[in-house]
Amino acid sequence: NSISWALVPGSSNVSDPKTILTSLLPDSVRIAFYTAQLESIASEHVARRIAMKNATDAATDMIKELTRTYNRARQAKITQEIAEIVAGADALG
Repeated sequence: NSISWALVPGSSNVSDPKTILTSLLPDSVRIAFYTAQLESIASEHVARRIAMKNATDAATDMIKELTRTYNRARQAKITQEIAEIVAGADALG
């Protein structure tokens, strides 16, 4: 069983596993750090997206509550005006 090792740039066909490991290890470490960096960036984006969704949901709830409060106050004002008109009509007549 003969194993064919990959060519290392700038050298002939290398069959020594230690040499191959020595040449691949820096790239492997670099790739591991790059992967960790990409995962960190992706996590940050997800956290921002969740925060923005929560803020949007809170703003939507606040708008609904303020609209209800406004409509209640408006309806109370209309009811008060109608009561005053009816009281005025009763006083006249």
